[in-house]
Amino acid sequence: MSFFWKQAEPFLPDADYLSATMPTTDLQVLMLLARARGVLRRFSTLPTVLIVGAGTEDVVVARDEPVVAVQGTATRTMKVGIGASIVASLIGALGGKSIGAHLVASGAKSIKFGYTDVTADRVDLGSLDLWLAAADFNPVSHAAADLLTSENLFVIVGILKARGVAVALLDEHDKSLSVDLPVIADAVGAQITASASGQGNTTLTFSGTQPLAVAAKAAQVKVDADGGFWVNTHLQAKGEIRGLGGSGGA
Repeated sequence: MSFFWKQAEPFLPDADYLSATMPTTDLQVLMLLARARGVLRRFSTLPTVLIVGAGTEDVVVARDEPVVAVQGTATRTMKVGIGASIVASLIGALGGKSIGAHLVASGAKSIKFGYTDVTADRVDLGSLDLWLAAADFNPVSHAAADLLTSENLFVIVGILKARGVAVALLDEHDKSLSVDLPVIADAVGAQITASASGQGNTTLTFSGTQPLAVAAKAAQVKVDADGGFWVNTHLQAKGEIRGLGGSGGA
């Protein structure tokens, strides 16, 4: 289980989410994943592999739904070296520059961090089934055909997203240290919004233009002998998502 899965776990509304090994902006609903040895990797998108006729209703997607079921603490505290590396990776995934050295140079003994402004995108499975019933193979999607017949093709039907990362630097007594916001903001770069809050600017929040996807739900795409498609409503319950690629990863 990765550091990032443990970080996302308190926000999960239910147990059907799979972790992204590294949070990324490059993960969307209706993306197709290929399974190999329990790992799901990005393959394509649903409308690329399957095609429908004109007039077919689009799949219904509810976006930016608030996540209210936060269990226990939503932050983690780690030794400064490990924590600074993880926070730097998260900020890099948001589009910022590495600030791990700045965090270590603060003199902190540990770092507390967590996600902020967590929401979810959700696919309506009923409308997805109707879309699949009207779909046919894109005739050039030979690799997708192999994945389907071997039951190793999955579609993302839910995404858990975080708009930002909150960070506090702690001393040897676990007391928050004040931070120099202008120095940190300059180091992280113009693509990231850095703000400070708390008495004496003790909590930093880093936000990017796109949210980080920290976990996803994946449903198996099925096909019968007559060429009909449908989605398995029993979601993939084990494994993790890796190798998303693109500029949104770290």
